[in-house]
Amino acid sequence: MRNILIVNDDGYYSYGIKLLYEKLKKYGNCYVFAPAEAKSGASHSFDVKGPFVVENLEENIYKAYASPADCVRLALDILDIKFDLVFSGINDGLNLGDDIMYSGTCHAALEGIIGGIPSVAISTDKDSFEICENEIDQILKLVFDKELYSNQYVLNINFPTRDFKKSKGIKLTKQGIKRFKTSFYKNDLDGKYYVKGEKITYDSNKDTDSCLSLEGYITITLISTHSNDLKNYEKIEKKLNH
Repeated sequence: MRNILIVNDDGYYSYGIKLLYEKLKKYGNCYVFAPAEAKSGASHSFDVKGPFVVENLEENIYKAYASPADCVRLALDILDIKFDLVFSGINDGLNLGDDIMYSGTCHAALEGIIGGIPSVAISTDKDSFEICENEIDQILKLVFDKELYSNQYVLNINFPTRDFKKSKGIKLTKQGIKRFKTSFYKNDLDGKYYVKGEKITYDSNKDTDSCLSLEGYITITLISTHSNDLKNYEKIEKKLNH
């Protein structure tokens, strides 16, 4: 049987990780090792020194006062288990386009890749688990039957936006653009700045995760720890050599 490590950035108590844990049990021995508190937007942050508080809540369920990436690092080292797969999610919020840079969900999975373990990240729209509940079984079956996972990339899976009751299908696609412009306001009572709102813009390329999710598709993108800009590499090389 496979040994599967399940992590997230919403906390060990979240609905998404409990759903994923129940659905993955048929595929292997599952272990949850997740943050004690919500760590959305933690990206790949980690603590270089510690100390870390880890609690074994019940059999195969652990919580740690740590970032999502640190949870993976801890689990791979202190649990006497050889893990075959890392699953991160199910995140309460999409991880499309530029979301991936900020996502603790995606970067927990990327930490799995750094550890040499095939990893999968799964996300759904904020407070929208209906499609996920109805279609997660077929997605997991596809992932396992076709062995879509690899230790060379993270399989980043996103369900459609909350505007849909069911998906239109599955699309293997590229990471698109989903940009955030955040505005802030100053509270005169305490002198601190708070988030006022965010404006989100999307690219116009229809063949990307950010656009296809808006059109009702389950999207699959491949992300890795390498971010070489091959498109502009030759341009800079020419400038350096002339």
